[in-house]
Amino acid sequence: MHPVLPPGLRRACQRATGPKRGRRIVLHLGPHKTASTFIQRMAEFNLPRLPLSCEVIAREAAELQALRRITMKLRSEDAARAAHAELTEAAAVLGVRGRYARATLISHEDLLGPMPSRAGIMGLYPFAHLTLPAMLEGLQTEGAEVQVALYRRPIHDWLTSVQRYRNRHRPDAPWLDVRDFAARHAIPYYWQGFYKRLETVLPQGALHVLEFRAERDAGLVGAGLYRLMGMDARRIARLVHIPPQNVTRPETARPAGDPAQPQQ
Repeated sequence: MHPVLPPGLRRACQRATGPKRGRRIVLHLGPHKTASTFIQRMAEFNLPRLPLSCEVIAREAAELQALRRITMKLRSEDAARAAHAELTEAAAVLGVRGRYARATLISHEDLLGPMPSRAGIMGLYPFAHLTLPAMLEGLQTEGAEVQVALYRRPIHDWLTSVQRYRNRHRPDAPWLDVRDFAARHAIPYYWQGFYKRLETVLPQGALHVLEFRAERDAGLVGAGLYRLMGMDARRIARLVHIPPQNVTRPETARPAGDPAQPQQ
């Protein structure tokens, strides 16, 4: 059994061995409505139980919020290109946070930008192929290897959840057919084009697409991230579970009478 260490003692033990070479950063980018907040809270809660070789940047950490504020304000490709240096600088500051661990988890769905269909954004995270290389450039400043992780939820279920979230404070808002909702906001009815767009700007093998449904059914959304950090199945199984947050909520199911759709 590994000891459960309070945060102060963990940091002292990590610093005692100095900055680590060959570091890995796992950059988890959501997307929205794939249990991202739950994954982040679960990782933060279990930090005292993680091996000293692993670090987790808290969702509310000032350095992470600074990077998030940049991505959330972008509204055009020109703005995304112009923000390259700002993104790189903010990511470099964030990357330093994990210098005393072999593997660091950085997780926030807003690093992809606003949720599709919100803030006037059309398309499926249309600026990610511009902002992601800038973030990687900064995170790699001290030589860290960056692995990028995304969770895939069947597109029909995901779009249903997005529309439910948009209307959560408007109970009388009309419900659109999911394909009509996607068309209204120029969101493609598949994920593959989005992944290919990212693969063209990432190092080969750096993009990991994890299956939301498979991990949810197995009882722990987020397990794939722990594996990317180098944890084995026994260590992952010993993590303490916290109550789900917006995971498998009833309102994310298909509306009555809406035909089942194949996974994309």
